[in-house]
Amino acid sequence: MIPLVGVDGSKSKAMAACHSDTSAWHPQHVAFQVLKIKPGTVPVCHFLHNNAMVWIPKYIKEGSTVSVMGVV
Repeated sequence: MIPLVGVDGSKSKAMAACHSDTSAWHPQHVAFQVLKIKPGTVPVCHFLHNNAMVWIPKYIKEGSTVSVMGVV
């Protein structure tokens, strides 16, 4: 968990989740536009609120990884 502080001073705790393989994502996905990257080039990470649910696949394609981490 990482503490986050908003511009208004509000506080929250969140977890970070990373998508290591974005090669199958639509090339016009908003993440690529905001980060100015192309599908499959780098992991895309984002914060999740502390009451968010994360679904992890039982089987992961060979060579892929799933990363969900608490950041200190």
